[in-house]
Amino acid sequence: MTPVSRLLASSIGMKIVMAVTGGLLSLFLVAHVLGNLEIFGGAEAINRYGALLRIIPWMLWVVRAGLLALIVLHIASAGRLARINAAARPQPYKKKRYRVTTWAARAMVLSGFVVAAFVVFHILHFTVRSVVPAYKTMEDSQGRHDIFAMLSDAFHQPGIVAVYVVSMLLLGLHLSHGVASALHTLGLNHPRYSPSIRFFGPLFAALIVLGFIAVPFAVLSGTVHP
Repeated sequence: MTPVSRLLASSIGMKIVMAVTGGLLSLFLVAHVLGNLEIFGGAEAINRYGALLRIIPWMLWVVRAGLLALIVLHIASAGRLARINAAARPQPYKKKRYRVTTWAARAMVLSGFVVAAFVVFHILHFTVRSVVPAYKTMEDSQGRHDIFAMLSDAFHQPGIVAVYVVSMLLLGLHLSHGVASALHTLGLNHPRYSPSIRFFGPLFAALIVLGFIAVPFAVLSGTVHP
């Protein structure tokens, strides 16, 4: 076994994999939020944005495959790390006491599970468009996929808005701890910068959540309309 493979098989290696994959997925979230906010420019803006993503179809599929690989690696490393930690202490604690951990840290498994389930639903809803088959044939006057009409239809339904908002809040909970933890794992843990890093995680999470939920709330409230 090489030094690299030994490192990746260890708990430290798993933490590094989680940090790197989580960081790359966080960058994708930033791009995704910025793309979603195009809806505030009207149907032309967001439909043009959607068409630009499909100019080179094979590249879009490469990006999708890459994102899927990152998600699988992130989940697999989390599971592996949990097994390593469990094996290190086969005898469970008689009583758990949380002294320095936050709610976000303690809810990482739950929030991660819910976010993973939401990602599956989101892909089926807006990418595969199998939840509402009518979305597959929605086109604007220029023959582009009418993302604006699809989002308007979906987010005029309070139940769908509730699913998205709750999922985004749990995503924020996951990010608020995960981002700071990833930076710490990658070595940004100098005492001089630690307070800023701890502040950056919740701030980043809040901005991502606000960016995502702004769209369903804007549609449902009528702020954005055809």
